[in-house]
Amino acid sequence: MTMLSDQILNKDTSEDRIAELVDSIKESPDQRDMLVELLPEQHPIYLGRGTNQTVRMRGYILAAFEPVGLPEQAVPYVLDELQNGRDAYLVAAAAKAVRGMQNPSSELIPFLFKAVNNIRFMDDALTFEQYKPAWPLTDHTSALQEIFRSFRWLGPRAQSALPDLEALAREGAGFTEAIRGEIRSAIDAIRAGEPAHTPSFIPLSLLGSASTAPKKNDLLPELAFEDQEGN
Repeated sequence: MTMLSDQILNKDTSEDRIAELVDSIKESPDQRDMLVELLPEQHPIYLGRGTNQTVRMRGYILAAFEPVGLPEQAVPYVLDELQNGRDAYLVAAAAKAVRGMQNPSSELIPFLFKAVNNIRFMDDALTFEQYKPAWPLTDHTSALQEIFRSFRWLGPRAQSALPDLEALAREGAGFTEAIRGEIRSAIDAIRAGEPAHTPSFIPLSLLGSASTAPKKNDLLPELAFEDQEGN
């Protein structure tokens, strides 16, 4: 298998080649940090490419963090996409990437709700099974589905999200039956879980903008906080 680090990646590297490299890293999670290098939009691989190409490439890279695990260096890019993204493919990819976190935190909740608000009227059918899938899709997901699956994945850590999720379930407006089913599944999973007693957190330095990488002397100590619900 060709190592990503051995490749010269630039504007002339084909989309298919990038996708092959991402797929190879899914088989070798120890190389996952190499994917982080491809996330900045200023990377040479995006130079001269159209918006659709850039979205496909970055989305496919982001989604790969779900199976291989999400390094801390990639967290700002994921949170930035959840908070500001307006493209269903990229937002779905970020929602999947969240599930690669080793120590998920309730601090993810506002980012997930922001993504719901941003994308709920711009959702679309999509898949990450292949980089260039055959259309029409027979097995697909969507950004909203992936967001609510991340709520479900958080389980008891998302207890503070229950009132808003229940409100969305009651409202139902603008959601398909499939999406309403995902909301109900998330609610059931959160209710079924025992309160989390193990502190978990996102280092505060990772909650900043992805556009500026934190300097080493800017990193704050990793602090764990517990709220009145035991989260």
